Amino acid sequence: MSFKAQWYRDKFAKKRQKGYCGYPIASVAFYGPDDKRASKVSVGIIAREGADVDPLERWFSETADVRNDPAIIEAVVRFIEQYGAKTIASHDRVIGCPHEEGIDYPEGQECPQCPYWAKRDRWTGKVERPVGADQTDASPIAETGPVVRVALDELLDAFEWVSAGESVLGSQAFVSRVTGEVYWAGDGVEQELPDDIDDGSLYIAVPSKSRLELGRSLALRFAEDFLPDSYDTIQDYFRKRGAYARFKSLLERAGKLEAWHQYEQSAVESALRKWCEANDLVLGDQGKSGA
Repeated sequence: MSFKAQWYRDKFAKKRQKGYCGYPIASVAFYGPDDKRASKVSVGIIAREGADVDPLERWFSETADVRNDPAIIEAVVRFIEQYGAKTIASHDRVIGCPHEEGIDYPEGQECPQCPYWAKRDRWTGKVERPVGADQTDASPIAETGPVVRVALDELLDAFEWVSAGESVLGSQAFVSRVTGEVYWAGDGVEQELPDDIDDGSLYIAVPSKSRLELGRSLALRFAEDFLPDSYDTIQDYFRKRGAYARFKSLLERAGKLEAWHQYEQSAVESALRKWCEANDLVLGDQGKSGA
């Protein structure tokens, strides 16, 4: 690697290591066909709290690892500097398939080009046991622990944290299979994770909206049920950046924003309840976690 390329690489690493320094935030995420090579890097700018990611740029490499590509490293640093980002939120590891659901392959299906990521948790790298799977399957999935109760409000908060920050601040949350306690991780979180947090027999990662198909898919289902005449328009929104801002603006004009909030809340609670059942957990009342 040339001196210039190394300089840009070091500059990126030093700024990332500073942690949270305020807005704007540059969200940097690496994707690849497996967990070894990053073939895509996505960089988005969040100007202020609650703002959409805009602009968003992507760089690709068919053969090299983008984390070691001099031209891409320089382009990423220049892009971040162009928008005056004070914080770089990034993990150096590959966090998923580089292809986009609903664009590169049919929605609701696994990417045919990246079998490595099929049924695999992109944060832990472990294969998830499908509901109803044979418990004698010799796949590297740990046995589930005893049934415990997880507080609804705690799980909802963790779910929103993971969903809002999975590509921005590397937000994660875990539920103890033994106590039902929820652990948080990500930039700005001071809570210390247990040393054995990666043990799938003791902890399970809280899913995000995208994993439970509560993002784009849910919005389109709502449109189909409540705004059929606007379905094509809403579908087009989700092919471009800033989709949710335009979607909610349309809902407000149509007088359907409150209906959407109720629809989304009901769908989230139902999906989390099913997720708990599939993982030998019981979704309890607010503020009541434990065995």
